[in-house]
Amino acid sequence: MGADLVSQSMQRLIDRFEAPVIINGYNLGTNMIEMDVAADNDVIMMHYNTLISHNEKFKTDPARYYSSFQGDPPEFWYGPGCLNFLKTLAADGKWKAPNKKIAIIPSANEYSIVIANAIRDKAAEYGFEV
Repeated sequence: MGADLVSQSMQRLIDRFEAPVIINGYNLGTNMIEMDVAADNDVIMMHYNTLISHNEKFKTDPARYYSSFQGDPPEFWYGPGCLNFLKTLAADGKWKAPNKKIAIIPSANEYSIVIANAIRDKAAEYGFEV
C-alpha cells in the first residue's frame, strides 16, 4: 500500500474506532506519512518499515513524532552488517574470497538504494573494493 492508502486506513481506524494505537507491518512507498497521521491525532504508531527516513524524520521534530516507533533497525545497517559478516567469515577461515571486490546492484527503491550506498561508503573500512 502506498502513502494514500496507508494514511486513509489509519485515519479511518482513528475516526471510526478511536484507535489509540496503530501497529503496521512493513509498508512500502509511504514516505513515512504514518508518522504525520499519528502525530496529528496523538496516537501511538509502531511500524516495521526498516527505513532510515523514519530516524531522519523523527530528528526533525522529536516532540511532534514522540509517538512513532520503528520496531527494527533501519536498512542502512544492513549494508555495514553485511560487510562485517563477510569480513568475519573470511577472518575465521570459513570463506575464502578470490578477491576483495564487491559489485552492488540495487533495485530502484529507497530501501535498496540506502543499503547499496551504505555498502559503497563503508566497503573500504572493511577491506573491500567496490
